Amino acid sequence: MVLPADTRIFVSDEAHLAAIHRNVYITAWWGETTVPRLRRVGEIQNELARKWPKGFVALALIRSANANLPADVRAEAEKLSKEPAANLKAIAQIIYGTGFAAAAIRSVATGMVLIARHPRPTKIFGTLEAAATWLVPHMNALPEPADKIAETALVRNVRDIIAHAAPKNSSEVAPW
Repeated sequence: MVLPADTRIFVSDEAHLAAIHRNVYITAWWGETTVPRLRRVGEIQNELARKWPKGFVALALIRSANANLPADVRAEAEKLSKEPAANLKAIAQIIYGTGFAAAAIRSVATGMVLIARHPRPTKIFGTLEAAATWLVPHMNALPEPADKIAETALVRNVRDIIAHAAPKNSSEVAPW
């Protein structure tokens, strides 16, 4: 599997992926979320803020099974969401899963986003396609990169990046 152009993988392990594709910071979680892993996600975000001073966006992919976090991990995740880089322009979060439990988790997460009043557009989705439809206009509104991307291209590229980085033969990776 060849990575799409303009892609850099920072972390790819048994639990998660952190990568940049064009001006999109992609995090995907298929294993245990820990405080050190979340801190590394924040460090990478700060590095990207320096690299993309005119702005970048974020796309987080989470399995609904990973949504119940221990208190210390939840506190670190809240800290990360409350202190994002100033030039992070939009955040799309996909909580993947089917059935009532996944829908309930997405509903609660959406309510938390509304209550928190994030300083940038933030939205919860159930599918990569829906997230791309919402996120691509935010991406294309940024001055860099100069060439723009279509929603279908973003979906294809994100799936290729995840396929490249995910643990092989793992049933834990959602079919985003």
